[in-house]
Formats: sequence, structure tokens, C-alpha cells
Amino acid sequence: MTGLCLALVLPSGGPLANPEFPQGTAGLIMDVCYAPLLLWGPLVLVLTAHYARRRSAAPDLRHTA
Repeated sequence: MTGLCLALVLPSGGPLANPEFPQGTAGLIMDVCYAPLLLWGPLVLVLTAHYARRRSAAPDLRHTA
């Protein structure tokens, strides 16, 4: 999803070329606010993979006496 968002935004005719697009400090604030939204999907994917790896590597302690 992040790659799709970047592919739609970064081309020369994309929304960044609009003269009404925030520039300067307003653009920086907008970028800082949107960065977590763009990174959310990849972060959840990485955390899920590490959790699954940790769970599959842990010994099963439920059957100990």
C-alpha cells in the first residue's frame, strides 16, 4: 500500500505539482503527520512476522508438571 501511495503522489503531474499544495513549514508539518500513516502497514507486517517467529520457536510450557 505504501508503494502505491508513493507511485500516485511522486510523479511530476501528481498532487505535489498542485500550486495549492502546502509548501514550506505547512508542508513539513503535513509530512510529519502523514509519515506514521504511511509506515503503519509495513510496521505491522514486520511486527507480525517477528511475533510469529518468536511464538513458533518458544517451547510449549503448558504440558510441564
